[in-house]
Amino acid sequence: ATCAPITVNSITQTAPGVLSVVFTPGRNNVGPYTYRFQGNGGNPIQGTTASSPITITGATLGPYTFTIAGTCPGGGAATGGSNGTLNALNDNCSGAIQLPFSGATTCATPTTGDFNWATGSGIGGPTSNCFVGGTQAADDVWYRVTTTASGPGSTSVRISVTGNPASAVQLFSASSCLGPFTLIRCVGTAANTAAPALDWSALTPNTFWVDLKKIDFATAAGTRKLDLGRDQDHV
Repeated sequence: ATCAPITVNSITQTAPGVLSVVFTPGRNNVGPYTYRFQGNGGNPIQGTTASSPITITGATLGPYTFTIAGTCPGGGAATGGSNGTLNALNDNCSGAIQLPFSGATTCATPTTGDFNWATGSGIGGPTSNCFVGGTQAADDVWYRVTTTASGPGSTSVRISVTGNPASAVQLFSASSCLGPFTLIRCVGTAANTAAPALDWSALTPNTFWVDLKKIDFATAAGTRKLDLGRDQDHV
């Protein structure tokens, strides 16, 4: 019997470098299925699976090619594939990384990250608290913070970025990533200039969204550290 192609339904990044690949075998396909993921440089990741989904670890950001093949009982092979670009895990609000926050006056281990393969989310823009120049289209990455239920950490926060910096740091409130987003505070002075720390002391216990924007900095390289604490400087 004739085999129909394999359909690759989705390729989703579930953690840094970890992918979940969902596929649907075509008519008359049988396993095992052999797959190959070729990321942006480096060696291909290959394996076999009896069924969907496939978990791939060690994937690199950037353009990729994924191919998969099964067998046909009557001979030959059934194939499928997908090409795309793997962006930063927290490229959009839906992938925002949770920042640890206890409301203490000392900072725990900073959260590290970068702008590699980040794109603009189109959320935010120039305000009276940020330099005029338009931040909406800039490449950005997202984090979220949940303030404490009571005490100083429930109402005040300081967010600072060191190392590989950001030109603008924005703090939003929203019930979810579906929005609407309300801009609470934005700090930034100029393109190619590291934003100062963002301080705010009029919060209510809730989850807030932090958007870091890279405006006219050279392509991100190295590590950025994002420190979070209760109106507290960090080193």
